[in-house]
Amino acid sequence: KKKKEYKKKKKKKKDIKDELEKLENAEIFNSNETTHSMVIAYLLLNEPEFLEKFFNEIGLDTLNFVKKPIIQTEANHIDILIRNENSIVVIENKYKDRGREDKGNTGLYCKQLKKYENYIEKKYPQKDYPDLEKRFIYLRPFQHKLDEDCKNWCPFTYKTILKILNTLNISSEPIDRYKKIIKKIYEPQEICKTILKEILNLNDTNSIKIDDERGDINGYAIRISLDWKYKSFIEIEHHWPFDKNKVMTINLTVKKSEKTKYDDQLLIKLIDLFSEKSKLTDEYTWYSEEICKNKDFSQETFKEKLTNSKIIFILKQNNIF
Repeated sequence: KKKKEYKKKKKKKKDIKDELEKLENAEIFNSNETTHSMVIAYLLLNEPEFLEKFFNEIGLDTLNFVKKPIIQTEANHIDILIRNENSIVVIENKYKDRGREDKGNTGLYCKQLKKYENYIEKKYPQKDYPDLEKRFIYLRPFQHKLDEDCKNWCPFTYKTILKILNTLNISSEPIDRYKKIIKKIYEPQEICKTILKEILNLNDTNSIKIDDERGDINGYAIRISLDWKYKSFIEIEHHWPFDKNKVMTINLTVKKSEKTKYDDQLLIKLIDLFSEKSKLTDEYTWYSEEICKNKDFSQETFKEKLTNSKIIFILKQNNIF
């Protein structure tokens, strides 16, 4: 019997190494979300400090655990399900599923979330489990605004998972390997930030803001304020980093107002003169320029394209920075 238990444990360790290897060998935006779920579940089950800090992040206490929680993947189609005597946590992992959100069909993914929520409420009704705390986590690489119907779900990102892993006082092979895997998701952000700082001669890195919340767009923007008060800015938008056919764009945007400063007025004139393709609303005027397709993105190509950007050229020519 002891021999069998030992073999079973040994196989489990080998399995997690296999899953990590799959993620390491895959293109980062094409890696399998089920594999990510298995690794996260493994860390929650086998690394007590990671479990504790994860629970603290979602507002639950681990101090009064009587025993270790039960952690399952694909339980009734739920990606990760965590249960103990005091609480239940449902994690829906949407690493790259953006089909449910195309064309503004946000109701489709919310319907799925509500289905899981209703399943838990039916299985653990309030009248029978009055003290059971419930958490519903919607996990994505980038932030996402949820419909009012899904208000019980908390948006959560892989960036938060990475933050928790970075604060652990312990180190293990699975932890170290998974940290490197998650870092790859955000490498394009860091590349953009570094090159923007270099090309625009920005001394203050804090003036470059990374915005992970793109509404129903699965991506992020890197924004440089020209005037925070009146919301004039340039930004790099990385749409659908999972989709090789999409493009990164650079946008020059100015908010129009009676209080618009001289620099902002100059930008509006530059945009108007610059191209007939500039877009206008009652509140904003802006011009968009394609930088490069996602499939062509690299540090070298991005630097070259950004250096030759017409928007960057007019900003530098007119001493906007």
